[in-house]
Amino acid sequence: MDFGAKVRAGRAILSWTRDDLAAASTVSAPAIKNIETGASSPTATTQRHICRAFENEGVFFAGQGVEHRVDRIRFFSDFLEVLEDAQASLKKGEELLLHCADERKNTPEVTGKIAELSRAGIVLRLTIETGNRAITTDPANYRTIDPALVESAEVSVIYADKYVLHVPDGERDIYILIKNRPLAAVRRREFEYWWKKGAPYVAA
Repeated sequence: MDFGAKVRAGRAILSWTRDDLAAASTVSAPAIKNIETGASSPTATTQRHICRAFENEGVFFAGQGVEHRVDRIRFFSDFLEVLEDAQASLKKGEELLLHCADERKNTPEVTGKIAELSRAGIVLRLTIETGNRAITTDPANYRTIDPALVESAEVSVIYADKYVLHVPDGERDIYILIKNRPLAAVRRREFEYWWKKGAPYVAA
């Protein structure tokens, strides 16, 4: 099954029109039609956007077919992929929360993506350890918290109905995304607790 056929099958599973897929993936409906009919070949970036739109609804392209999975757990190996998923999941005015963040670890690509999200109107809020001066967005987006808490935790991310936890595995980084509204709500309340406990970031 080629990519175009998988796209058609994925839409059929979800009862999506091409306009529905376009809205979820940021790929235009005419471009989707061309992909499905074989009139054009999608770039790797376009494929990634389309796949992510389907995966957000539990539809995965696998081997020679398409799978509809009831679980909503995904794994990323790069934090940039987490931010790209957040970008695809959020609309202007919605929030991206990062707890125990440390932007000193950011790659240039991650820093650029954070700036892109901010320009798109995504509301960013981050908790960082007291004394950490490495910030990449408006100082008002930050609260500083006890360094001991940050040292004993990995960054966690909350957006839409998703929760992402960073789990280091030797020299690898693994980011576990769980799409579960009740869990995301619990983690959001926890974030709000630490946000209120934290101190506003004061520029030097």
